[in-house]
Amino acid sequence: CLDMLPGSSSAIQREARSATIFSPSGNSIRIERASTQAFILDRSALDRLMAEQAGQNGADYFFSTLATGFRSDERCICVKATRGPELLELPARAAVIACGTAAGLTRQVGMGQISEYAQGAQAEVDCKNIDDVEVYSGRHIAPGFFAWLVPTLSGRAKAGLLCSRNPGPSITNFLNLLEGRGKILPALHHISFGAIPLKPLARTYAHRILVVGDAAGQVKPTTGGGIYFSLICAGMAVRTLDESLRASDLSSRRLAIYQKRWHKILKRELDIDYWAHRFYQ
Repeated sequence: CLDMLPGSSSAIQREARSATIFSPSGNSIRIERASTQAFILDRSALDRLMAEQAGQNGADYFFSTLATGFRSDERCICVKATRGPELLELPARAAVIACGTAAGLTRQVGMGQISEYAQGAQAEVDCKNIDDVEVYSGRHIAPGFFAWLVPTLSGRAKAGLLCSRNPGPSITNFLNLLEGRGKILPALHHISFGAIPLKPLARTYAHRILVVGDAAGQVKPTTGGGIYFSLICAGMAVRTLDESLRASDLSSRRLAIYQKRWHKILKRELDIDYWAHRFYQ
C-alpha cells in the first residue's frame, strides 16, 4: 500500500509486529511475528501529502465548496456547488465522485446507493505503557464488530470501534472500560464518527462520471480498511479516464470498463469478506 504512495513513509507513526486480542470473557491471546505486519499512520499527514502531490501535478482546489449535483450534456458535465451564498457550476469533461459517503450524488446520477453501512467512532487518547495493538471483541463492547486501542506516538493512542449502529454509547462505554483498567488517562475526549460501507455500489460509472473509494464501497467489510483498495481502484479509474479522454468517448458504455477492471481484481475478495463479516456477526 505504501509503495503506491511516494513519500508516504513520512506519515508513519509506528510499526506493528504484534497484537493482543481480548475475547468477550476478558481472556487474551498475544500474536507476534518477526516482520512488520502493519503501519500506523497519521491520516491527516497522509491526506496533506496526497493533496500536495496532486497540486504539484496540476490539481486546483476549491475550498469551503460543497458539491451538490451534476448537470450534463453532450459537450461536458457541470458540477453544481455552493460556496457560502454563491452558486457555482464547474464545467469539466469528466467527474469523479471520491468523497466518502455520497448517497445523494450517486442516487442523482442513477447509480443508486450503498445499502449497508457500519458505524465507526474513534478518539485520540493519552495512554499508559501501551506498546501492543489491542483488539477487543464482544457484543457488549462493539456489537457485530470489534474495538481497538492502537499506540501511535509516545504516550498517545487511538481508541475506537466499529458497530452495527449507534456507536455513541458503545465508544463511551469502551473509553470508560479502558480508563477503569488504567490503560488510558481520564479526559474529555473528542470523538470522531463515520460510516463505513459494507457492500459496494452495484454500479460505479455513469455518463462522464466514475465513483472511487468509500463512495463506491471499495472497503474491506471485515476491518473497515479502505486506503489500499481505494488506491488500486483509483489507478484503474485514471487508466480508464485517460483512455476515454484520448478517444473523446466518455459515455457510460465506454466507462463501464472501469467497473470490469476493479471487479476482476477485488470483487471476489469483497464478497468473501462480506460473508466472513456476516459469519462473525
